Amino acid sequence: MKSDGGPRNYRKDTLLAHLGRHPEGQHGAVNPPVYHASTILSSNMAEWERKRDPKTRFDVVRYGLLGTPTTFALEEALAAIEGGHRAMLMSSGLAAITAPLQACLKCGDHLLMVDSAYGPARNFCERVLTRCGVATTYYDPLIGDGIARLMRPNTKVVYVESPGSLTFEVQDVPAIASSRPSSTASTFRSTRRPNTSSVIPT
Repeated sequence: MKSDGGPRNYRKDTLLAHLGRHPEGQHGAVNPPVYHASTILSSNMAEWERKRDPKTRFDVVRYGLLGTPTTFALEEALAAIEGGHRAMLMSSGLAAITAPLQACLKCGDHLLMVDSAYGPARNFCERVLTRCGVATTYYDPLIGDGIARLMRPNTKVVYVESPGSLTFEVQDVPAIASSRPSSTASTFRSTRRPNTSSVIPT
């Protein structure tokens, strides 16, 4: 299936068979080749500087850790399957947790973190975010729409993890998401799908 760059309105089974594959750019090969790369060459310094523009993060290969055509293909497929705008592969579950928190929080902000969160995520809040001036309040995982009582004017993120990391509570994610003000992002981690986090934008 040749990609025209337009939206695809296919059944999920068809999407799974075709997403992330662009044979027209790979000499007709259906599956993307596996790129083993860390160092990526640029023609000159100007090109290298252009590749550093954050707006091109998903469009250019700059450094192997930031992505290769192989990982971009998987990210494209995951975003489409999950109904997201973009997806980013992370090297660990903790990276998948901390990246959206760091992207959405700054000094003076408030975070609502579920009390049943993955232990290293709690350590990140207490050891890193605290030093960055971010306040964290831990909430009962079964709070549901009662989360609205804990919101502050500076609450920027509600972190949900369902089921809970060690205690397996299943959170009412729709109730929590609908209770947040429009200025607050929600980040969601499914412990049944390792190394994944989703950000529900404001």
